[in-house]
Amino acid sequence: MVVLFSAAVFAGAVVATSEAEVFGGSGLAFSPVLAPQEIVARRARMGIRGTRRRRFFILRDSVIRNDARRCGLGCGRLSLPGIRSTPGIGVNLKTRSVLEGIGPYNPPRLREEISVDYGSEEYVKLTMNELSFGPLPEARAAIIETLSRAGRYPDRDATPLREAIAHAHPGISVGNIVVGNGSSETLVDLMQILDRPGEVVIPWPSFPFYVSSARVVGLDAKKVPLDDHHRADLDAMLAAVTRETRAVILCNPNNPSGTYLPLSEVRRFADALPEDVLLILDEAYYEFVDDPLYSGSHDLVLESDNVVSTRTFSKVHGLAGFRVGYALAPERLADLVWRVHVPFSVNQAGQAAATASLGQPGAIAERSRQMKRERERVQDAFETAGLEYVPSHTNFVMVGAKPQLFEKTGVLVREGEALGYPVGWSRVTIGGPEENDRLLGALA
Repeated sequence: MVVLFSAAVFAGAVVATSEAEVFGGSGLAFSPVLAPQEIVARRARMGIRGTRRRRFFILRDSVIRNDARRCGLGCGRLSLPGIRSTPGIGVNLKTRSVLEGIGPYNPPRLREEISVDYGSEEYVKLTMNELSFGPLPEARAAIIETLSRAGRYPDRDATPLREAIAHAHPGISVGNIVVGNGSSETLVDLMQILDRPGEVVIPWPSFPFYVSSARVVGLDAKKVPLDDHHRADLDAMLAAVTRETRAVILCNPNNPSGTYLPLSEVRRFADALPEDVLLILDEAYYEFVDDPLYSGSHDLVLESDNVVSTRTFSKVHGLAGFRVGYALAPERLADLVWRVHVPFSVNQAGQAAATASLGQPGAIAERSRQMKRERERVQDAFETAGLEYVPSHTNFVMVGAKPQLFEKTGVLVREGEALGYPVGWSRVTIGGPEENDRLLGALA
């Protein structure tokens, strides 16, 4: 019963009788969750008898029917908005109809598919914005050291890792940090705490996962086109905010354009947002930007009640295969995220590797410099070849060339149309020198 009910709470199947929880004094509204003590008290008032299973379903039906109606949702006995019976997967199984409009993650073309087209099985993969270096030696050693403890669950709170993150960001405390199975998980957690129904405003093209992560929890995604310089149009995004807006997501630097917004512009935008709108700053690529006008947003997080930054160890740290990310948030927000977070989601090896990698800031900075030199070489080659491209501040470049141009020489790149760009564009990950030699061989 406890497991079933907990899962229902996480999924939003139980709705509180009180108004949506208000964050601090800002009016930021979150998805209401029925407190455990209220469940117990209500069950006692109802005088429920019978088996534990019967008690659970009687209580659940009463909560859904009565409380959801009070919230104006119009729920029936076993229904919630967006939930319907789906033929073919169960006699009376109720599933969410919104999922019918959400496809699975759209991966790049498979090696097997391309080998049929071009007859080669030796390919360089430059599709996923991974760093060719892999983990640092210190991170590799930390991974090996965890093998003797592989039979034990990882630290649920990831305390050593959170302490290392706090040490790397002056002013940030452990209470400001939530870790997750990649920054994508922390983004999903943030979507779950927002009140529904509502909408999320995003620039476009940007990371497609923003759309699906919003829609899967019942929020609409409102796309605002980038400006003529392939940057987020902050004025247009601010104009798109309505009373229904629950959050705004800014990818800075932006994926897939590779452009960035100066901290001064982000701060101006944050100050102009209504206090009940959450600003999520996805800074997965922030370590690659060396422009003095750019800065990570952790100071802004400390100054605001409604700003969160998400970051990852998948890029410059070379730990994509271990899936470790984190969010920097005001403590009250971080506490709410922990309530919906899946426990033990970051494995021991990932926690240890990320902690060790944070202890080597000089090596990480040198990696970024090496990548920048290779990026400039690739962009110069695009320029010489007469190809249109978007000058990048990340470890990838958007270029006006079809993926097939590079596939013929055994290089896999990301098709632009899957990322919101027109047909005929590609996103090219900056690899190591040999990988980039192979890439540029297509231009000869």
